[in-house]
Amino acid sequence: MIIYHIEVVSSSPVFKDDEQEGSVFKRRTSCLERLNTILLDIFEEQQSFLMQIAEISTPSTILAYVAYTPSGAEKGTIEVETDIQQAWQRLPIQTDITLALIQEITVTDFNRAIQRHEMYDTRVREACTKQFFTDFTKYDYGYKVSDRLAYESTVTNKASAKAAAKKLLPDSSMMQELDRIFCGKHSKKLFFGIPVHYKLSVKADIIADEMIDFLVNCLYLNKRLLSRRITKIDAIEDKRWDKDNISKLFKCSQNSVVEIVLNGDVATEQEYASQYHQISDMLAEYIKEFSGNILFFFVENSSHPGFAKQLLGKIDEELDIIEIQEGVGNARQALAYFLTLLVDSNIQRFFENDVVFEPGKFYSATEVRTKFNQWRKARLKDRVYSAYSYSQTLQIDKAIQKKGSAFDELQSMVGLSEIKIIIKDIIAAYKIQKLRSKYYDSKEAVTRHMIFTGNPGTAKTTVARLLAEILKENGILKTGAFIECGRADLVGKYVGWTAQIVKEKFSQAQGGILFIDEAYSLVEDRGGLYGDEAINTIVQEMENKRGDVIVIFAGYPGKMKEFLAKNEGLRSRIAFHVDFPDYGSDELMGILEKMLLDKQYVMTSQAKAKAQQIFKQVCTRNEFGNGRFVRNLFEQAVNRQATRISESAEEEIGREKLFELQEVDLDVNIVKQYDKEQIRPIGFSS
Repeated sequence: MIIYHIEVVSSSPVFKDDEQEGSVFKRRTSCLERLNTILLDIFEEQQSFLMQIAEISTPSTILAYVAYTPSGAEKGTIEVETDIQQAWQRLPIQTDITLALIQEITVTDFNRAIQRHEMYDTRVREACTKQFFTDFTKYDYGYKVSDRLAYESTVTNKASAKAAAKKLLPDSSMMQELDRIFCGKHSKKLFFGIPVHYKLSVKADIIADEMIDFLVNCLYLNKRLLSRRITKIDAIEDKRWDKDNISKLFKCSQNSVVEIVLNGDVATEQEYASQYHQISDMLAEYIKEFSGNILFFFVENSSHPGFAKQLLGKIDEELDIIEIQEGVGNARQALAYFLTLLVDSNIQRFFENDVVFEPGKFYSATEVRTKFNQWRKARLKDRVYSAYSYSQTLQIDKAIQKKGSAFDELQSMVGLSEIKIIIKDIIAAYKIQKLRSKYYDSKEAVTRHMIFTGNPGTAKTTVARLLAEILKENGILKTGAFIECGRADLVGKYVGWTAQIVKEKFSQAQGGILFIDEAYSLVEDRGGLYGDEAINTIVQEMENKRGDVIVIFAGYPGKMKEFLAKNEGLRSRIAFHVDFPDYGSDELMGILEKMLLDKQYVMTSQAKAKAQQIFKQVCTRNEFGNGRFVRNLFEQAVNRQATRISESAEEEIGREKLFELQEVDLDVNIVKQYDKEQIRPIGFSS
């Protein structure tokens, strides 16, 4: 890949006002967009041209770049500087805007991003610098964008790709995709389009970046991509976005790769969160529009899935998406991955086989990276900068940290007494069985499949996710994978697809939990349809993999009875039936108090009394939302508090008032909705 850096400059660096600056900036970007269109026509035969407009610059300069493969230049058909100059001449005349610089840079320089405030100093100090900004932050727009190029790899064919993948601790889903990418039936001479996109389920973003870079190189080698450029969108906030900026970003990313990290902010970690709907709608609109010439990677953190389900649910019917899981390996495979990380570091000479991966245990790629970072930190202190070997560093009181282990987090949740007892029993039984194994070695797998019944907002999904972590922490599950799915994820569109889809889900959940939400939706009015095929395959896989996968069915209590009656073998394979009852008013108050503590808010005594009154009222209704109602009440109260504070006449607002919720802040929309609705009576009526 060869890259050219471009600068477009307006004749006057000083503007009378923001409106004039905005007008000039818009015309400069318009010039570059038109230039991009013209150059795409010029380079159509090579199909390897792309341009990125970087919307950050000095007041008079806007930056862009051109990237292309060397093949066209080798054939003498591409003369970049000449072609760009000629294309510029074809644009409508802009007397105050000129093409100031065309300069070749390297991939290394491209990937070496510098901070925004350094851009001014660098461009003034050294006009011909080969470093330029590629990590431009747009927090005012509610997201962050960064560009990188996947470095050229040593992969040349399927065998070398699989050998390289094995060093990265791959999941079977990665190896299966390599078989498809390197399938001999596909053309390697021409680029025809993008047949599929990818969803990556990982526990750390850095693992996703590593997987994407590897896959991009493999796809590029097989003419499945025109560029190795990757645009990453992350740190996505739940706020109003500028549609023009997203549209422009996607236009400038055509013929390349866009990575979207779907974590969202901390609020989306809660099971009862209901945010990001507008963002999902807007992203889905543009993803569908550009899916023909942009390869999308959707990154979901399996521990904190954010708004992944919302967005993917809006695009899965129009896009074909391949899911690839983070890899998990045994002690030998984990060590091999560790050594790969070691080779890329500059302190490998301090490695003395002092890292232990226990035989019989399984490690995810994230866990290996964590172990590597811990080892590296220790070697830096005791071997490289030994003066810090015995230094006293900051110690945080663990008792005041927001989260401890998954077990502690579950114990801190309000209510849920039944599932808490069951989990303690499972852990105790596992430990005792290990002791018994010294005297009697039994290979029989233990059945731990479950049914969770309860109304929305009773924390079924949250508990299931924590359960996967708890059983992993205690060695009962190997990977702690948590795969959440519903009917749409299990039932195929055509005959014969459903069984294979279900088996793939069990494979993804290997060593963890397969959580099937609204499981009763698989039941159909007539027998012999796809839903029946899904249920029959689930029953078969539950038996075949009962020692490796725990299946949890979840749904409304009444409807789950019909589901259990659908298949005779289903009920007998379920070890635990856990009911998640609706929360009472005191429990709802407990949930609210925990939210207040986590967010560092306080409520006046009058506000607490009003909240208690609200909870007593809504508890008389069926399907009132439970924990979700509390979340919505809290968020709307914070919004109302913000309006109250901003409209006050005070010039300086102290911390105490910023984090105090008053009685008036609870006069919000969600409460008024319940005031208008019919409340079921308590007791007897005449």
